[in-house]
Amino acid sequence: MESFMLAHHAGESLLRHYLALLDTRQGGSPWLALSQLQSGPRFKTCLQGIIEPSGVDDLHEGIGFCFLGDRAAITQQLGVEQVSRTVTWVASWLRHFAHFYLDTSNGYNSAKHGLSSLPGHKLVSFSFAGDAGPEDVPLLRGASLETLEYKVRGKGAEKQQHWYRMLRTVDPAGLLAFVIVAADLLDALWTIGRTHHLGGSCPIQMFDGPTPADVTTGHGTHWGALEVPIWTLPQEDR
Repeated sequence: MESFMLAHHAGESLLRHYLALLDTRQGGSPWLALSQLQSGPRFKTCLQGIIEPSGVDDLHEGIGFCFLGDRAAITQQLGVEQVSRTVTWVASWLRHFAHFYLDTSNGYNSAKHGLSSLPGHKLVSFSFAGDAGPEDVPLLRGASLETLEYKVRGKGAEKQQHWYRMLRTVDPAGLLAFVIVAADLLDALWTIGRTHHLGGSCPIQMFDGPTPADVTTGHGTHWGALEVPIWTLPQEDR
């Protein structure tokens, strides 16, 4: 459970600081920008902008400002290929952390409060009836985190809370690797941000390492999920 929560928190910190530093392109203050991102819906909207394929040019431009300082000047020194490789690598991780936050925020909140989470090891398989059927097909297997979550559906008087148990398999080693990457990116972000704000010069970190797809379990992702409905609670009965 600790690795799951730490990965979520590290990724969120990276994304919030990245979005705050972007605000300084128009002369804004990163500290004020951080405070303005306290709204959950607004923050999630910003993350959707990072994920959307149509926003890839804006994302690459933002990475050039936040992680390279002056992309044009760095490109003249190091060449297009190396700079493009760094921008693409950083973009893949920012998109990964945005997906991770949006997909697991309910589970993170449940685990954070500790009253509706159950860590352990699970094996969930799909079985065929009868002796002549094929072997069982594993769906989820390994270290797991089970949480109680809900989704709000409907609008106005029809709004309801749909409660369910969410079972996730987690890869603690992979999640800790995500934390290390987030810490490295935060370090680079703070270095560039300090120089943008205070002036002077700073070293530029060029990244070209494991991608999110490289840090996975054998099933191709760092976690799987299985949603089990429980009950529905009308919004007015909360």
